[in-house]
Amino acid sequence: MLAALPLAPAQDLAFAPEEFNVFSALDIRYTSGSDIQGIAGCSRSFDVASFSLHSEPGTGPGTGVSLYCGGEARIGSAGGGASIGNGGVEAAGRITVESARVSGSVSGGADAGLVSGVIVGDLTIAGAFSGNPTDVHGEITEGVAFTPTVDLGAFAHYYRDVTDAYAAVEENVDWTWEYGRLAATLAGGLNVISTTHEVIAEAHTVELTGPADALLVVNVSGELAEFDSITWTFHGGVHRGCAALNFHEAEKVIYWGGEHVTILAPRARVTFIEGLMTGNLIAGDLRGLGQVNSGPWCGFFRCPPEACPGSSYCASNANSTGVAATMDPAGSNSVSNDDLVLRALDLPPGSMGMFFFADEQTAVPFGNGVRCVDGDSLHRLGALTANGAGLLAQALDLSDPDAASAVIGPAQTWHFQAWYRDPDDAAPHFNTSDGYTVHFTP
Repeated sequence: MLAALPLAPAQDLAFAPEEFNVFSALDIRYTSGSDIQGIAGCSRSFDVASFSLHSEPGTGPGTGVSLYCGGEARIGSAGGGASIGNGGVEAAGRITVESARVSGSVSGGADAGLVSGVIVGDLTIAGAFSGNPTDVHGEITEGVAFTPTVDLGAFAHYYRDVTDAYAAVEENVDWTWEYGRLAATLAGGLNVISTTHEVIAEAHTVELTGPADALLVVNVSGELAEFDSITWTFHGGVHRGCAALNFHEAEKVIYWGGEHVTILAPRARVTFIEGLMTGNLIAGDLRGLGQVNSGPWCGFFRCPPEACPGSSYCASNANSTGVAATMDPAGSNSVSNDDLVLRALDLPPGSMGMFFFADEQTAVPFGNGVRCVDGDSLHRLGALTANGAGLLAQALDLSDPDAASAVIGPAQTWHFQAWYRDPDDAAPHFNTSDGYTVHFTP
């Protein structure tokens, strides 16, 4: 049995959890040249040299911040500069910029020092500024109380809950192991492999075959994990963005080499010695030289079994992205909690859509998709825009008497679905998600 999880980023987190390309519950220390393509977060200190962060435009939540830091941030050094691209810095502690460029505004909860570097935006700090003010291209404001916009502790808690939830799921994949090659055929939905750190240490190839909607979590037991390059191959639609290694027991993880997928080790001291991975790197504490490319893991969107507010039915059709949109609500089915968040995955990024619901089920052609809800009264919620990852989300407000959702009460059953425009697909250029049933409780 899985405990109910706070898998409702629209409510509990400042933005969706996959937006952090790299996150550490403690520190991030990269003392020599490397690159993280997306944004980073750490609950304690950030210390880098000869380093580039957020080098890939368009990644992250679009808040204008590339680094969220709960403590001191040291960016660059005399022996090696650094670059923060496509956004600024938010740090609760002292900020030091040396031989580095920050391509955005900086806000902090202590002093800030600028040594032979550039801050493109404004500098707003609780303490005092030292350095050449002409190297700050915006305004310098001192003595301003610092209020973080992101609760980094909430993200750390979320990632630990996620790794524990997947660790509790029983293995459901038949896989083969021969001379360092792990091969598996996956089904649609959640696929779980349970293995040991010794197997991962010996693995040189993971070969996966499965549909586009397959999600793979490899639960790796052991307090210590150490491994080299692993070549991941994908066939039949399943892709790198839906595969992860889950080191749920690990206190220390050491790895190097290339072609790595998302790594979940939220309690471990992780050392990424060198090499390349694509996905999300979630650590308890992080240091190294390895490069992390952007590529959000699809597993953060999923509601683990027995922690979901309802159930899916009535599959729809593929859209212009090549896969079908699916409902994946978060929160609970409790009317008094009023915490249900409607979510639909795999829409065309940036597409306009909306959620609607009724008290009966059906399955009839509708545009390029299937209409899954029916009844005497059909209720529509407001228009929305899917984010860059194709996620459409809306909190369902049961307390507002003027909202369409005011009709929902305890002991009722309602069926939900998402509708969205898809101009890159065939006429009539709109599609739907599958259906989702929620039995509401007090």
